Amino acid sequence: MRIGMPHMGNAYIPFKALFQRLNVDFVLPPVSNQRTLSLGVRHSPEGLCIPFKLTLGNLIEAAELGADTLLMPSGYGICRLGYYATTQEQILHDLGYNKVEVIGVGFSERKLLGLLKIIKRLSNNAPWFKIISAFRIGLTKLNALDKIERMVQKVRAVELVKGTANRLYAKAIKAIDEADDNNTLKKVQIDYIDQLNQVAKSGQAQPLIVGITGEFYVKGEFRP
Repeated sequence: MRIGMPHMGNAYIPFKALFQRLNVDFVLPPVSNQRTLSLGVRHSPEGLCIPFKLTLGNLIEAAELGADTLLMPSGYGICRLGYYATTQEQILHDLGYNKVEVIGVGFSERKLLGLLKIIKRLSNNAPWFKIISAFRIGLTKLNALDKIERMVQKVRAVELVKGTANRLYAKAIKAIDEADDNNTLKKVQIDYIDQLNQVAKSGQAQPLIVGITGEFYVKGEFRP
C-alpha cells in the first residue's frame, strides 16, 4: 500500500510522520504547479472551484507516483468539501486508475474514532498502542505548525525588515518536519517562537485585522 494526499498547507507533515511510524509508504506529490492545475482543470467539471481542481491535480500526480490509497481532508456536515473524495475517486477511475481508493478524512472531534479506525485499516491492522503513539506525534506536529504560523502572522505585519518572518517560518516548517520525537519538537517550537519574538518590529505599525467568511478557502502553495 502506498498512501498519498493533496497539498493543503502543511497538513501533509503530520500525516507523513504518522504513517512513517507505522511503516506505511507515504507518497507526496510535487508542490502544486502549472501542470497540477492543468490536470485538475482538464479532468474536472467546468463549474467546480479551483480548490477542487488543484487538489484533483495533486491526487492525479500522486497516483502517477504509484499511490493507490489517497487521503482527502473532508468537511463536516453539509460542507461540500465532504463530497470531494467521492467525486475525485470516480474521476481517477475514469482516467484508468481503477484500483485507487480516495478516502475522506475529517478532523472534528466527532470524527476522531472514525479517523483512528481508518488509520488502523491503512496500517495493516497495527496494534492500537502503535497507532496512538504515531497519532500523538502527528498531532504534536500539527499543533506546533499551528502555533508557529499564528506567531508568524502577527510578526509579519509589523516586522521592520520585510521577509524576516517568512524566512524563519520556512526554517521552522523544515525543522518540524524533520523532528523525530516530542522533545525535539518542543525544542524546535520554543526556539522559533523565541526567534520570532526577537524580530525587529515597528512600534508605530497598526496592521489591519482581516476576517474571511463565507466560501470555502484553502491554502494552496502554487509554483508557476
